[in-house]
Amino acid sequence: MFRKTSVALAALLVASSAVIAPAADAATKISNGVACAKKGATTKVGTDRYTCTTNPISTGAAAKRLVWVWSGCLDSNKAYLTSKTQYDAIMKQIAGQSTTIASTIQTSINNMILWKATKNYVKDDVVYETGKTYYVALAPSSNKTPSANLGTLWAVYMPTAADANVGTSPDVNKVIAMKEKDVVDWTESVTTMNTYIKSLEGLTNATAAQKTKLASYKATVATINIGIKNANTNIKNLKANVILLTSQQANKATVESLKADVDQAKMIRAQSCARGI
Repeated sequence: MFRKTSVALAALLVASSAVIAPAADAATKISNGVACAKKGATTKVGTDRYTCTTNPISTGAAAKRLVWVWSGCLDSNKAYLTSKTQYDAIMKQIAGQSTTIASTIQTSINNMILWKATKNYVKDDVVYETGKTYYVALAPSSNKTPSANLGTLWAVYMPTAADANVGTSPDVNKVIAMKEKDVVDWTESVTTMNTYIKSLEGLTNATAAQKTKLASYKATVATINIGIKNANTNIKNLKANVILLTSQQANKATVESLKADVDQAKMIRAQSCARGI
């Protein structure tokens, strides 16, 4: 009977030791960094609980060693990783959105100042030639490709330091001002042409030539009005994207101010996981 009881008791002790390590005694002082053997084992020193695992702030070979780690260290590590993950995710999202908006703005700028053979350009007009770069008009011209008329009618706009043949995109406000001026000029042209149209429509016995001219004026006015509508839409969208980008940059600044909280969580983790704690 005694033998069976002893065997049963021994089995119970072995089973228990697989989960809970013996409480620390005076000979073995448990603290952060003290070596242990069984991963996942736990023990208590007073009211402090320790787990046999790797220390989250250890590096190199030490990062693989099993040591006793205070529960406060594990909790602070979790808090730090959570705050850092959230911070990094938000910053990544803002960066991605800002990049997309900036790309959209640049595409809009290029399209709005795209050089056209049919347009009459005046001195200081800035254009973008597809597949080339940005140019500024040196003199009035029409149907004169910028890249083929450098030095006479066109010049590279604000050449970059790295390559004098590569121009710089004009400031978004300059582009908006240029397109708004186009709208004003086109509107004045429509007003003038409408006067001619009204005059021709008032003729009692218009000639064939006058009727042809009237049809031509009306077609031109319709085309210009479409251009005015598109320009106003492009200007509106460009302004909206600039406001959106500015807002994203403000959001980024706000989130960046929260990095102090992440840094503080990291410092608390370092203190909680320090050897000997």
